Amino acid sequence: MARGLPAAYASFLTGFLLAARAAAEDAQSCPDRASVREALSALASDEQSRAALAEVERAELELEDLGDHYRVTVNGRAREYSDPNRDCKARAQVAAVFTALVLNPSSDRTDEEPAPAPPPPVSAPAPVATPLASEQARRPLDVRVGAALSLAPVKDTPHAAGLLVRVAYSWHAWGLELGGVLPASSAELSVGDARAAVLRYPIDVGARFSFAAGPLVADVEGGAILSVLRLRDLSEGAREPVTRLEPGARLGAGLRLRRLAVSPAAGVYSAFIPVRYPLALEPSGVLAHTPAVWLGAWVGLSAAFD
Repeated sequence: MARGLPAAYASFLTGFLLAARAAAEDAQSCPDRASVREALSALASDEQSRAALAEVERAELELEDLGDHYRVTVNGRAREYSDPNRDCKARAQVAAVFTALVLNPSSDRTDEEPAPAPPPPVSAPAPVATPLASEQARRPLDVRVGAALSLAPVKDTPHAAGLLVRVAYSWHAWGLELGGVLPASSAELSVGDARAAVLRYPIDVGARFSFAAGPLVADVEGGAILSVLRLRDLSEGAREPVTRLEPGARLGAGLRLRRLAVSPAAGVYSAFIPVRYPLALEPSGVLAHTPAVWLGAWVGLSAAFD
């Protein structure tokens, strides 16, 4: 009898250590049995489901934590799932769903593999209306006034200053524009040994496209231009000035501040003249032609209105 006590004690101690080891391993498992049972309890929404929980206690449930993935085995049926994030709560929910499907063979979803719980949804930023479109919808009328300087890229570079005035009406990014320059001085052209003064009154109409460029708004313009020319010979005894109409095409671009209703503005423009007029200066009779290209720049204010 005395000799049997050490053997019984050793057997009890061995069983206790094995049980403790199994409990420790189960506690470190991701997921563990307790989490799966808790997830199964959450699935029990009626008396029939709660009654099925008794089967879980009798089921052969094995959970294997394999690092970035895990295996769930219920009554010999196994599934493996990938989870690099090791979300133990999500793993327990997936294992609970799989266990419920295996223990309910009458369900049509027995053979379906439960998908891992989706990550928390990331709220997308609310769509923001394009500032340029909203501002132009509120203030479609744009009036610009500024000082302009025009020049022709020919001999002696004739140039003249003037007052630029432009009016545009926009629908979102597109608009119609009307503008002109009131000359403050005339440009002088070299015609042989003589000189001629050209006073230009350009008026144009066309389309405009606007787009945001950081804190600025850029405007691109294009259309037809018609200039009234007053040509005058600067020689002594010359005849009266001659008036001509000069049609052509105009391109321009401008910048203004986006947020302000009244803001500083600046731009450049060019005029292309397909038909050049000959100049005959009396009494010298020397012939020349008006420039085919005019270039210009302006700076001033842009004011937007409702």
